[in-house]
Amino acid sequence: MPARSRVHHLLLAGTALLAFPVHAQEVVFEGEAAGAAVGDIIVTGSRFRTTREVAAKRDADIVTDSLSSDDIGAVPDFNIPDALRRIAGISTEFDEDEGRFVNVRGIDANLNVVTLDGIALPSSGDFGGTGRAVDLEFLPSTSVKQLQVYKTFTPDLDGGSVGGQVNLVTRSAFDKPGFDLVVRGTASHYELTDIPFDNRLPLRGEATMSTRFGADHQFGLVLTGLYSVRPRDQIKFFSVNGFEGAFANIIPADRFNTSLYGNDQTRFGGNGKFEYRQGGTYAFLSAYWYKQAETETRYVNNLQIRAQDVTETGPATGRAAQAVNNVTADYFPIETQGRGVQIYLDQEIGDRGRLNATAGYGEQMFDHETPAIGFQTARLPGLGFDFDTSGLVQTRSPVNDPALFADPARYTANLARYRDLHTEEGLWDAKASYGWNNARGAEGSGFKLGGEYRRLRRMRDNEQFDLPAAARGQLRLADFLSDRTMATIYQPESFLFNDTGRLRSFFDNADLVRDANASTSADFVYREEIASGFAMGTLTGSRYKLIAGLRYEHTDFSADARDQRNVVSGRFGDWLPSINARFDAGRDTVLRAAYSRTLGRPNPGDLATTTTITEASDQAPVDVIVTRGNPDLKPRRSDNFDLSIEHYFDGGNGMIAAGLFYKNIRGDIFNLRTRGDYQGQSAEFRQNINAMGSKVKGIELSASLARMPFLPGALSGFGVSANMTFIDGSMEIPAQGSGDDLSVSTEKLGSRIRQPNFIANAALFYNRDGFEARVAWNRTASFLTSLTQKEAAYSQVDASLRYSPAPNWQISLEGRNLTSANRTQLADIDDFDFLFGVTGIDRSFHLGATFRY
Repeated sequence: MPARSRVHHLLLAGTALLAFPVHAQEVVFEGEAAGAAVGDIIVTGSRFRTTREVAAKRDADIVTDSLSSDDIGAVPDFNIPDALRRIAGISTEFDEDEGRFVNVRGIDANLNVVTLDGIALPSSGDFGGTGRAVDLEFLPSTSVKQLQVYKTFTPDLDGGSVGGQVNLVTRSAFDKPGFDLVVRGTASHYELTDIPFDNRLPLRGEATMSTRFGADHQFGLVLTGLYSVRPRDQIKFFSVNGFEGAFANIIPADRFNTSLYGNDQTRFGGNGKFEYRQGGTYAFLSAYWYKQAETETRYVNNLQIRAQDVTETGPATGRAAQAVNNVTADYFPIETQGRGVQIYLDQEIGDRGRLNATAGYGEQMFDHETPAIGFQTARLPGLGFDFDTSGLVQTRSPVNDPALFADPARYTANLARYRDLHTEEGLWDAKASYGWNNARGAEGSGFKLGGEYRRLRRMRDNEQFDLPAAARGQLRLADFLSDRTMATIYQPESFLFNDTGRLRSFFDNADLVRDANASTSADFVYREEIASGFAMGTLTGSRYKLIAGLRYEHTDFSADARDQRNVVSGRFGDWLPSINARFDAGRDTVLRAAYSRTLGRPNPGDLATTTTITEASDQAPVDVIVTRGNPDLKPRRSDNFDLSIEHYFDGGNGMIAAGLFYKNIRGDIFNLRTRGDYQGQSAEFRQNINAMGSKVKGIELSASLARMPFLPGALSGFGVSANMTFIDGSMEIPAQGSGDDLSVSTEKLGSRIRQPNFIANAALFYNRDGFEARVAWNRTASFLTSLTQKEAAYSQVDASLRYSPAPNWQISLEGRNLTSANRTQLADIDDFDFLFGVTGIDRSFHLGATFRY
């Protein structure tokens, strides 16, 4: 969609939304889950933040957890997924060193709805992909005042979440009594900057302003803004696959791929909110816009071998008689941006009635250009080497003629390609409800009726251009080679760099030819409309509350693929019952039980994509990979059960809680792979199908103590919080077929894809006389990323020191990833954890100053 058209849609949205009436009072985004909200969020230290979050959990009518105000940035969590991983049951999927997607209770981000003030956020998928996961990487943690995670469901919540729903609550001018201005600046140091690129000083500036005005201070205005720049250098090593079963004692890597990433990242944007509150009326009009621009340059030296060239020389060693080396450079300008508008109305009607209505429109866009050039040697004995497989990272040493590695005359061009991927999604969401005698504190019977309409449009367009083989044959590595050099721990030879300036100049003038098949085979336009309605009743006594009801969701979808020459469509509808019960077993003990049925809709690309054909790698046992969409996919349907107990003590400063959960997911979606023949070539066919089902069960344990008054003197300023989640999952899938016949047998996986079996957090903090210190630890156990690959267990330690030398000033020093932990990906070969890849992520430090007026 052209930029002018997108702006036109936003202006139309704002005009339409302004037509809503503007009167009302307090904002209640989450309906019966409103017990999770906290009134005024005015906190200044870990002790007060912990107390607020304990109160939010205690007051809630459903199972929920939250982070409030400054606790979101109490340690160097620079975006929202970073902060959310501190909550029990939450795991974050990382884009290198920063959080990107949020998984809830072992359920991946494609199956969890994310809302902003109750309105669904759009998604551009994973790097412009085809999924539903909402990319939250570019949203700063300071843009919101509270993060809420709903783990059980009432009929007024979205039915399209299997794990849970994440709601981001923006700041309000009514959080403070008058004018408030907070300005913060940070300068950072990243230890991994030895890659020879020009690195800017990492700087971050952010500001939040709120004020109230009018004769009765009934109007409010909030403005927030962010600007940051940072380098993002990284080293990666890939061995990808091993030669399974080829040797008696060793599994040699098929390649030794060292990749250096130089990434310059800029983020900027902000949001505004105009509010009105008087009498029984509360309303607001808000808008946001955030953009993340990256210029990543990826340099790759990839040494590859064949099994027939390998000889075992010991119980853990071998020799490769010859090898092929590839030298590749990719230049990645990447832009991600999101923007939207929303209007909200909450109106009291009589003594016990309440009308609630909200509507919004949002867009998320992803643009990714990829000019790439590569050179390759012949298979040369001079590149042979000895290797050692005793460690996780296999090491090697040249034995023949290592000078050949750096001789540009030995290389010929094998790649000169330009790709441009654009993905965007626009999403309208509107909902309204009327409730009677169901507000917090009301007793007796009550009800709530309402409905929601949502419409989204996802567009994915990929263009690919290649240099013809004759022209590519004229290219020489010497014309692109940089004089930069660098030694790495993964590669004994000096690293070869292509010059990015010459790379860009070449593509500015190259006579490229469009690849029609590659430019259209993965393109689609996907449209989806969801209409839903719900009815629920409440019964509240002095020590209990019961919420029960029914939601119906009807989904229509259509997709135009391959330049709109292939159209698919479908529809499905579901009744979604739920019941939540809360019982105060004593003054400080709360019992909860819940049941609900929810949906996990198929990803847009699973429904829309037609057949794509790609060449298999040299090591693959087939000639081509055939990937097919499946418009007949049905949504997953999950029955969810919860039981929990919470005990509060020390006047609300402390809490211990335990919860059990169980999910029975029917019709789970799985990527089936079979082998056969495709137009005379051997092929592997890949297609998503509804599998037999999966189950997830687990236990969440949480504890927090905001202060320790039993300790003497200054030691009483200590506090602690911790949580652990144990998850046990399984998934039944069709056995992988061979030949043209699909096997009807099944096999059982020990977990769902992207489901860790253990997640833990612990934080120790100290507050006294304007000084605050905090150390936080997070661990996520290993989890499958596919049937044959997994992310290794990862632990991270962060810390912060804050001191207020004057009432309006605070100085901070923060450390991130203090143990310099790396992220490791593993492949399962013969039940052996074989290294697929490792990403080097070093520690960083951040010095900041905050001024409040």
